[in-house]
Amino acid sequence: MQNLLRKYVPPSDRFAEILCGLIMLLTFTLAGGVMEASPDELVLGAVSCALAWGVIDGAIFMLNSLFQRGRQEKLVAEIRSLDRATAIARLREGFDHKYSEVISPEMREEIYHDIVDVARETEPHRPWFTREEVYGGLGLLAIEAICSIPAILPLIILEDDLRALRFSNALLLATMAVIGYYWAGWSGWQGAMRLVIAGFVLALGLVMVGVAILMGG
Repeated sequence: MQNLLRKYVPPSDRFAEILCGLIMLLTFTLAGGVMEASPDELVLGAVSCALAWGVIDGAIFMLNSLFQRGRQEKLVAEIRSLDRATAIARLREGFDHKYSEVISPEMREEIYHDIVDVARETEPHRPWFTREEVYGGLGLLAIEAICSIPAILPLIILEDDLRALRFSNALLLATMAVIGYYWAGWSGWQGAMRLVIAGFVLALGLVMVGVAILMGG
C-alpha cells in the first residue's frame, strides 16, 4: 500500500488529502457528539463519510490528470502546426517566466528546440485515463479510508461513550499536527520551524472545523 501511494500519488496530494480527510472527520465527530449520536452511528457515519469523500477525491484526481494531459496535447498540436521560429516563440511566452531563475537562457533555448522536434515526430492522439491515474485515484480512496482509523478505533474499543468521543477527537488532532510536521519537512523546513508549521496546520485545521460547524457542514 505504501509503495502504491508513493508511486502514483504525488506527496503534495497525499498530505493535502490526509489533512482534508482529518478535518472532515473531526467536523463529523464533533457534530455527532453535539447531536448525541451513539458510537455505532458515529463509526458507521465516519467510515461512510471517509469512503464517499475518497471516491470523490479519486475521481477528481483522475479527471484533473486527464484534463492536464489534454492541455499538453493541445499545446503539442499547436506547436506542430507552427513553423519552428513561431513555435519556439510560443514556448518562450509560456515557460520563460516560470523557469528563468533556475534554467539559463541557453539551456532553455535547447529545451525549446528539442520540444519542437519531439512534437513534430509525435503522432496526435486523444488522451484517456492511464493505469497510473486509476491507481492514483484508488490510492486517494485508500488514504481517506486510512484517515478514518484514528476516529473510529476509540469508539470501538472504549466502553465509555463520552471518553471514546474525546479520545477520538484527540487522536484526530494529534494526527493533524503530525501531518503538518511531515508536510513541513517535505517542503524544506527544518528544526523548530517544522514544529511551528505543524502548530500552524493544527490551528488552521481547527479554524476550518469551526467554520464548517458554524455554517452547518
